[in-house]
Amino acid sequence: MAFNPNGTFLQVSYGGYDLTDPSTEVREDITDGDYVEPGYTTMSPVEFVIDKADSFYFIIRKRENTFGTTFEGLSAANLVVNVVDITLDTQLDYSFQDFSSTAEGYSSLWEDGVTSDDEKIILRVDNGFPLTSPTDRIRVIDCIIRDIRDDTLISFRVLVDDFNKNFNFIAVKSNEVSQRNTFSTVGSSARIEIDGKGDSYFLISPFSSFREVSKGSGNFAYPLNTIFYLRQATFNQEGFSYSIKSYSHDFLLNNVRVQNVPGFLKMGVATIDRNLYNDLSGISGEIYMNIEVRGLISEMTETFKINFNRK
Repeated sequence: MAFNPNGTFLQVSYGGYDLTDPSTEVREDITDGDYVEPGYTTMSPVEFVIDKADSFYFIIRKRENTFGTTFEGLSAANLVVNVVDITLDTQLDYSFQDFSSTAEGYSSLWEDGVTSDDEKIILRVDNGFPLTSPTDRIRVIDCIIRDIRDDTLISFRVLVDDFNKNFNFIAVKSNEVSQRNTFSTVGSSARIEIDGKGDSYFLISPFSSFREVSKGSGNFAYPLNTIFYLRQATFNQEGFSYSIKSYSHDFLLNNVRVQNVPGFLKMGVATIDRNLYNDLSGISGEIYMNIEVRGLISEMTETFKINFNRK
């Protein structure tokens, strides 16, 4: 591959997105200054954070001179595209079209006033599945585009801010283990009653359900080598960090600990000491803790809330 110390020559600009439900089309007004090129317009890796979307668009062009005032003609036939969910290393669907007013998703807002139609290409990536009625959205996507004529390429990352994603969780009381749920519940918050008869814990899974299985059939266990679980294999399989974000009362810090499930970064666990029962005595109002969950690749954050009641 040719090394170019003066940038990649290929440039990219974000063009907007489509959302299936509610039906939404958003197109960005692209000007000449909106295009980015690693090593030329920026020395940092190129990254786009976009709103909740099921499909999104980028416009590609190629600088011809040092000053960026002239541009080469581009054809989809000369470009190779690789679009990957990096948490699973799987290929995603995309379409690559020559720029024209009849192209799928086209908007006149993409006419930057500098480049002609034959100097631009439209890239559309589908990240909602199934596309007709999405229930899952891929959140961390790497795109690489290479011009086979001279091996120049551009790479960029897309982070989709799917803010409505819920957590899956199971709460277990040590004195009621035989009555535990074996399938996770979905929600952005949960409530637990503290009776002082035993410790408790919450298993927390961002975006993917999990269920109890027999030994040897799961991908993690909690407590270690005791109860075995299988987490659903779906999109967005990155690891997460878990930490306490905020809380209503200081005594919660003495009774609640938050961490990853040992040996399994995709899951978190909040352990609750039975002594919390005593600290809750005489306390009125809402008693809660917010747990921040941060993607280790995407660095996107979500919050899971636990409310505590004294039984």
